[in-house]
Amino acid sequence: MTPAAALVDAPVDIRVTGLAPRQSVTLQATTKDYLGKLWRGQLAARADAHGVYDTRGDMHLFWSLHCVSAVADCFLVPALAPTDVDIDVLRSGRAVGHGVLSRRGAAAGVTWTNTTLAQDGVVGTYFAPPPGSPPAPAVMVIGGSEGGYGYYPAALVASHGYPAVAVAYFKEPGLPSTLANIPLEYFETALRWLAGQPGVDPKRLVVLGTSRGGEASLLIGSAFPDLVHGVVAVVPSEQVYPGFPDTSSPAWTLGGKPVPVGPIPVEKIAGPVLALGGAKDEVWDSSGAVERIVDRARAYGRKDVVGVVYPNAGHGLSYVENMPPVAVGEFGGTFEGNERAQTASWARTLQFLAALGK
Repeated sequence: MTPAAALVDAPVDIRVTGLAPRQSVTLQATTKDYLGKLWRGQLAARADAHGVYDTRGDMHLFWSLHCVSAVADCFLVPALAPTDVDIDVLRSGRAVGHGVLSRRGAAAGVTWTNTTLAQDGVVGTYFAPPPGSPPAPAVMVIGGSEGGYGYYPAALVASHGYPAVAVAYFKEPGLPSTLANIPLEYFETALRWLAGQPGVDPKRLVVLGTSRGGEASLLIGSAFPDLVHGVVAVVPSEQVYPGFPDTSSPAWTLGGKPVPVGPIPVEKIAGPVLALGGAKDEVWDSSGAVERIVDRARAYGRKDVVGVVYPNAGHGLSYVENMPPVAVGEFGGTFEGNERAQTASWARTLQFLAALGK
């Protein structure tokens, strides 16, 4: 395996030698998630004329991982600490070769600290890059209607040198129980907290949001242009939606008043915007939203608002790359389309942050 230890977002090359010319074998990967659930995936392989099979960095084997327990809520959550992945070469069901890959959701040296409503004004987890990292743009990461923190993108962002705080905004103690009546000022507090952390450049704060968090990221950027210097909106909406699941309540408030349903004024965002959508999104029309975000920005003379639509991707574009796709049928897209789009969109996100850091 090259490398033998890698972040989950890094490609890994698996090379098998000593096979018979043109021999057919099966590669099998086995690992456990952070909850101890067992996962396994397989990939049919065929040696070349020299008895060698090389994945050349293709990650199909890792995409094929599935939960052996097959429970309904099984979702491969990468552990932050190193986790072994056993790679076996099977011939007629018998292992004839073995190797171990170490994968991790956070780079060595990345530290994480939980924040609290009482002490910090925000519920979340802060990820600090390894010691000695130069000052860099910092990122506030927010998830969608599942109530997630955006924990894993935040850990990976910090692994690439960008301080990041993953923020919960409902379904946690002290916060609203559902996505309804969420004060945008809560995110303002989170941004000001982030700006005060060591190694953070307060003039380069980015909001990265997915799904309803993508909608929120655009809203936050437009509401607080003095704080937000860039936005990455993944499978977002271009307009404000009502609360969820209670659509009779507003999702967001500002100044104690409901933010009305309607187009988001993306032209008010002070910094660049990267909007990413899937053309086969079955949750909502994120591809159309991306196009409308860009069109509105262009109408106001903004050229730093960029949109990318991935033709075979669905709503699962928002998940961590090099992991098995989540509920393709429900979220849309194709198995490979989602995986290819995740890889490409994550690269675009890191390029966006790097450009802001110059």
